[in-house]
Amino acid sequence: MKKPDILEIDITDKGLKINSELFTFPIDLNKLSLIFGEPDFFKMKYNDIYTWHEIGVLGYSKKKKQIETLEIYLSNQKDLKFSPRKLFNQVLKINGESYQEIKFKKNKKSDFVEKQIGNNSLYMEFNEKDSQYSTISITDFKEPPILQDPDRYDYKPVAGEKMEFADFNFKLAIIQILMYEKELLRPKFDLYEFVERYKDREIDVDEEGYALIPEVTAYFEKLEIDKKFASEITEIYQDGGDDIYLNMLCFWDGEDDVFNINTITDVEQFSNLKTLSLFSDTQFKEREYLKSKGIGVENIYIR
Repeated sequence: MKKPDILEIDITDKGLKINSELFTFPIDLNKLSLIFGEPDFFKMKYNDIYTWHEIGVLGYSKKKKQIETLEIYLSNQKDLKFSPRKLFNQVLKINGESYQEIKFKKNKKSDFVEKQIGNNSLYMEFNEKDSQYSTISITDFKEPPILQDPDRYDYKPVAGEKMEFADFNFKLAIIQILMYEKELLRPKFDLYEFVERYKDREIDVDEEGYALIPEVTAYFEKLEIDKKFASEITEIYQDGGDDIYLNMLCFWDGEDDVFNINTITDVEQFSNLKTLSLFSDTQFKEREYLKSKGIGVENIYIR
C-alpha cells in the first residue's frame, strides 16, 4: 500500500474530516481506500478488520465493506495479528485543534477518555508511561441501550453450603456440567453478555480474548456452587470445545495446558463420580488413588 503524501484527520462536530472530505459513519471502505490505500484484511469471529499498516490505522466492520469504527494507533504499539506495523505520524485534530493540545478528563477507574464530538464518539486510551494517548477509536455516537437484567452477573452467594476446590480447573469442569449441560447453575455465563454489563472498564474481547481476561477469571473464581448439586456429577469429560473454555478464553487454540487439571483430590466431594476423561495424563499413584475410589480414567488426551 502506498503511503499518502499528506494526511490530515479532523474529528469535528459535523463529522470526520479526512483531508478535505467530510465523512459520517458508517464509511464506505472503497472511499477510505482511495485516501489511505488498500488495507490488509482480517476475518474475525464477530467482525472484519481492515488494517492500513503504513499509516497506523485500522477499521472495524460488521457489515461488509462498511467501516463502523476507525482506530488510530499513536503510541505503545500492540502486538496483535491485525495491529498496524507502524504508528500514526500524520496530522490528527479535534475541531481544528491538535489532539495533543486538548486536555480531557480521564475516567476515574481507568486510563481512558470517552467523549462525544458531534455525532462522533471517541474512546481514547492514555499511556501513563509515555504521558500520551496510545490509541483513539472513533465511531458513530449512539445512545447506550437500556440493558435488560443489568445485574445479571452480580455476585450471589448460595443459600446452602458451598463446594470448595483445590484445583480451579477441576471447578471449571464441574461448572461445564452444572451450568452448560444440566443448566442447574444460573445465569448461564455468556462472555459477550458479561462484557456488555461490566461496569468498571471497557473490555475488548477481540483484542483481549487471546488470553484469560482477569475479570472473567475472577467471576468464576468467586462463583459459588451449592453442595446439593454434587450428586449430579457422574462423569467428567474435558473437551476443547466445551462452553466453559470458549467463554473463558474465546480464541483458545487448545495447544497449551492452561485448563489441565493437576490436582484430583476434589473428587472426594463427588460420591457418584465414576469416570474422568482429562486433557492431561495422571501419574500412577493418582490412577491408583482414583481406582480406590471406584473412578476410571479414560480417553486420556496427552498434550
